[in-house]
Amino acid sequence: MFNAHPAVRHLDDVTPQEASDALRRFGFHDHEPDPKRYVMKKPGLRFALRSHQRPMEATLLPSGEGTQLVLRYDVFVAFDTGDLEEHADRLARAAT
Repeated sequence: MFNAHPAVRHLDDVTPQEASDALRRFGFHDHEPDPKRYVMKKPGLRFALRSHQRPMEATLLPSGEGTQLVLRYDVFVAFDTGDLEEHADRLARAAT
């Protein structure tokens, strides 16, 4: 699987700026400055066994009274064991 399905979480009552501050604590950095969306990347290992060691891309989009977090791997992934979903849950909890 080439990570066709990103992990998407809705963060109620969290601004994109607050969410980006939380993601920075997990090693993400600003990639594309844009007032409508925040694109952040996290460096990692191309051939890693655990999801948090792989390069990732997080996009934060303003959505209603909160923020939508879209998390995907930034490399080819042969198979996904659900680690991306777990990592998205962890990031969402940290941001709220």
